[in-house]
Amino acid sequence: CGVGGNVTGLAALPATVPARNFSVLGLLPYRVYEFRVVAVSDAGEAASPWQIVRTLEDIPEGIQPIQVAGKAADGRSLNLTWPEPSSPNGVITTYMLLSDGDVVEYIGVARFFTLRRLTPFTIYSLTLQACTALGCARGALQTVVTAEVLPQLQAVPTVQAIGSQHLRVKWNPPGQSHGIITMYVLRRKLATAPDSSSVEVLSVDARNISSLVYNDMGSALRPFTEYSYQITSLNSAGQASSAFSPAVQTLPAAPEGVQAATITVLNHVSLRLTWSPPATPNGIVAGYNIFRDSTRINMNALASMTTGFTDTGLMPFTSYTYQIQACTVSAGCRFGPEANDTTAQSQPDMVERPLLMPTSSSSLMASWLSPAVPNGIINQYQLYISKCSGTATQMLSFNSAVLQATVDNLQPFTCYTSLIEACTVAGCTNSSSSVSVTTLEGAPEGLTIPRALVLGQNQVRLTIDAPSKPNGIIMSYEIWRNGTAVAYVNITSSPGDLLPAAYTDSSLDANTLYAYAVVVSTNGGSARSAVVMAMTIPPPPEGLDTPIAVADGRASIAVSWSPPNTSYAPITSYRVIVNTVQTNFNNGSSLQATVTGLLPYSVYTISLTACTAFGCVDSLATTVRTLEAAPTNLNAPTLAQPSADSVTVDWTEPSNPNGVVTGYAVERRQFVNSQLVARSTLLIVSTPHNETSYIDNTVAAFSTYEYRIWAYNSAGNVSSAWRRITTSEAKPSNVLTPLVVEIFATSAVLVLRAPERANGIIVQYDLLVNGVSEMTNYTAATTSHTLRDLTAGTVYSVVARACTSAGCSDSTATLTITTGELPPEDIDAPMAENISSTSMSAFWTPPTSPNGKITGYTLYLRTACPQPGVLAGTACELGTETNYQVTGQVNEFEIRALAKFTRYELRVSATNSRGTVSSNTSVVQTLEDAPELVADVSVTTTAVEDSITVQWPGVFRLNSDRFSRYTVLENGEQVQGGIIETRTTTELVLTGKVVGQIYLYTVQLTTPLGSVTSRPANGTLPGEPTAEAVVKKEFYEDVPFIVGMCFVGVVLLLLLICILHRPSAKRERYQVTSDGGPLGGYSPNKGSRPTTPNRRRRNKTGNNDDFWTAPVVALQVPSDYTGVNQVNKPLTSIPEQEWDSGFTNLGSKNNLSTTSSHDMPPPRAGDKVAILQAQVPPAMSSSNDALARANTFREYEGSTLKDTHL
Repeated sequence: CGVGGNVTGLAALPATVPARNFSVLGLLPYRVYEFRVVAVSDAGEAASPWQIVRTLEDIPEGIQPIQVAGKAADGRSLNLTWPEPSSPNGVITTYMLLSDGDVVEYIGVARFFTLRRLTPFTIYSLTLQACTALGCARGALQTVVTAEVLPQLQAVPTVQAIGSQHLRVKWNPPGQSHGIITMYVLRRKLATAPDSSSVEVLSVDARNISSLVYNDMGSALRPFTEYSYQITSLNSAGQASSAFSPAVQTLPAAPEGVQAATITVLNHVSLRLTWSPPATPNGIVAGYNIFRDSTRINMNALASMTTGFTDTGLMPFTSYTYQIQACTVSAGCRFGPEANDTTAQSQPDMVERPLLMPTSSSSLMASWLSPAVPNGIINQYQLYISKCSGTATQMLSFNSAVLQATVDNLQPFTCYTSLIEACTVAGCTNSSSSVSVTTLEGAPEGLTIPRALVLGQNQVRLTIDAPSKPNGIIMSYEIWRNGTAVAYVNITSSPGDLLPAAYTDSSLDANTLYAYAVVVSTNGGSARSAVVMAMTIPPPPEGLDTPIAVADGRASIAVSWSPPNTSYAPITSYRVIVNTVQTNFNNGSSLQATVTGLLPYSVYTISLTACTAFGCVDSLATTVRTLEAAPTNLNAPTLAQPSADSVTVDWTEPSNPNGVVTGYAVERRQFVNSQLVARSTLLIVSTPHNETSYIDNTVAAFSTYEYRIWAYNSAGNVSSAWRRITTSEAKPSNVLTPLVVEIFATSAVLVLRAPERANGIIVQYDLLVNGVSEMTNYTAATTSHTLRDLTAGTVYSVVARACTSAGCSDSTATLTITTGELPPEDIDAPMAENISSTSMSAFWTPPTSPNGKITGYTLYLRTACPQPGVLAGTACELGTETNYQVTGQVNEFEIRALAKFTRYELRVSATNSRGTVSSNTSVVQTLEDAPELVADVSVTTTAVEDSITVQWPGVFRLNSDRFSRYTVLENGEQVQGGIIETRTTTELVLTGKVVGQIYLYTVQLTTPLGSVTSRPANGTLPGEPTAEAVVKKEFYEDVPFIVGMCFVGVVLLLLLICILHRPSAKRERYQVTSDGGPLGGYSPNKGSRPTTPNRRRRNKTGNNDDFWTAPVVALQVPSDYTGVNQVNKPLTSIPEQEWDSGFTNLGSKNNLSTTSSHDMPPPRAGDKVAILQAQVPPAMSSSNDALARANTFREYEGSTLKDTHL
């Protein structure tokens, strides 16, 4: 047994062993072994040819780790590859890539996959499972990490002020680090400075710091200054910087450069201090403190904007020292230099009031003291004397040495007061007033005559006034009548009789003349008045009768009367009294009068007064009622609204009914925009006089009406003022749909319209788009509104809505708009399924945003790089794109005639009326297959060395990445060293060859999926054939043998043709569709997804019974076949130029021809070809029409047919 090229003897068996078999154990699964038997005798041994045997499959072993071939720069995908298991133990039928233990990411036979939709810099757990026909094995769990990308979402650092030159900066890692943060860079700038002026204050390795905090302190920071910071985080992919932080201010410090105050003398008690703000405030100056003579004088700190202070209440002509202290908020204070100045001189203080003493009725003695606080040198005194009750003042001046003086020419018994004024050079100061002092009494002066008032026939009243100058206290007064004292009053014993006083002289005679005088006395003397005359009066008239009163109208009464029975003097007037009010009088000559201006239908009381010059007499009263008049003063009605379509009218009777009200009427009128729109309407012609309410149910909502009331009596009528009411709001009626101004792809411009009847104030217009409110909140109609964020190529339903305070109403009609189209957007890369070695079904999803009606798709295909199974270092170029047009809404397409075991790039584009969008590419790989022959073996001879070199580079296409061996055959026999298990070895040098001998060489490529043998290539060393060459000529090289074998071959071929043309015992009927396959999709034996529904298709004549019938025959294409028109021979490879011209004479009863629109590659030697015999229906007009209906017969999966062609 040869294992790995080494020959191993397994057992020596005696010839007597009856069984000719032997069991070999300990072999590896799915390995190729060669066995031979060596027979041994005493004379020697002989070996059988080698026999190749492969062990059965088993579960794979040695699952290799997954390798990351590449990471996407955006961190969103990983290109994964993996080698074949170290012991596949069979044909790997599928690989399964799982994430997170059981999430299937990939199933297929390719050993590469792009894992997408990942998160940057994230660890993913992956497991690889490999399966053969006998089972699956799963590799170890391993982790992969996506690529780092730029950090994102770096938050602004937070800054905290710790001191006046100390800021603490804290920051957090970026919200999305997308990698390992390796460094942080902190920059600082003045808050008001541009970002470009920032300076770096910290650059630290992020892996060597324990906290993300930095204390920025030192002389670089100034107190009470705003700074901003920016943090930048870096990883291997780049960096992310935050915005500069909000300005943070260092804490304040005590001010520096506090200035000395400038002092200005204002007066003797005030000094004005001014100063400048500190040169360096180091914060917000909270205020200033003022210190005078080291004592703070302001209880509260002055405001920071105050730079002046007036110090009042000082002592005159006194020196003071001041110092300013400036303070910042929460940071301390600092003094400035001292400053001093002196107040000005002032007038004296504490001047005592003078003392007064009466010396006679016309003089006083005054004396005073010097001021206790002179505030300077006293250089003058001024004495002021004035009456206690007067304003006139007498001033006397004295020098500083005089402290006493006599004041003359004063009035008797008069109260005087005085004050003294002391003066310095700065001014004078008055003392308070002295205690009042009265001069001595004297005789009264200025006594007026008494006033006499005749009280009646027997009394006179006298009024005595005090003298204008009593000059003392009035002690008594006397009344003299006709020269005789008739009364004496002692005022001191009767304080109630103080002057002025009144005295009534009684028991006098009527109509008599009297003379009166008065004498007034004080302690200093007495005075007598002049005489006043008074005469008593006669009595009034008597016996006045009740007047006669008659109503002669609605507002007047006629009154007549008789004179009094007794009168002592002529009647001077008559007065008519109406309801106790005098309304009419005459001079006494008339005995009648008319009282006017009265109220209609009112009761009046009438009386009469008759008067002479000395009195009056009153009559008894009588009553009378005036006549009726039309009512007046009817108030406007009171209006209320119980509902939107009714009004309640209430009223009261006229304030002046002027009679008996017999009924009422209600009148209404309507206004629109303050304009009367209709004549007034009399709603009620008449109502009973006791009904004062009416309900009007004929009004409209939100309308303005005016009402007034008419009142009637027997004399006429009166109307009230109009009262206005606006009915309450209701929902709008007949809301109109909006007008379309213009429609775009993603927006539409509409104009709102007012409802036919608003029924109120429209508080909101809104639009409902597909039932969703636009929340427009418009309050005016004819407002243009733009619908935004619409989807292109989409139908929308728009309903208008109008709202009052009473509710909302929608338009009954619906506006339908269709947005314009835009080019489609966002289409995903296509995917593939049902992948075989030469075909695949591509499918895709419509664009996320079609933006209109998709009219078709274009599928693009080209070969990708790198290709599988290609040796490392082999150059690769992307192939030329081939496109397939797919019309309508179909989103799948079957691609055929693909190269085996080839990686392709797919992309798809979608088209509408406005443009096209293209997807990204996806990579799909066709499946492995048996190797193929693509060229001929090259043979080179070298006569000098008697060697022949066999070369086969580019002769085979491997169609997989699994290589077993090359086998080199010479004249049908394996040459020494002819098994080559190195893929890169593509030549073999054979030595010891005979000149002139013809050698036929073939090379066989074997893979786990099959084998292929090259066409023979001959090689002959140049020169004359040697005897050895003649001797070695084999029997099969003789001409008779060759002719005989050809005859046998022809006979066998004829027999085979007869067998093939024998009628089939069983035929399967299929309905063939226009795409070449049976109706409903693939062959019944194929388990793939159907591409069309299972249905029958009618032919052009409508006959459903004419189907294609297809006996299928599988033939092996021999390697020596060279022609295409040999009907009775098996098919062979067909050159491209002949394939385009088509097959002819295929042996059917109809001479069918193919068209040039095929998409299948030509068959090659070794292919298994299916022949479909087509019975053309009678309705078919031509063979081309028939082939258009059945141009491809789909392969049987799992049968002997592969790469089948029609």
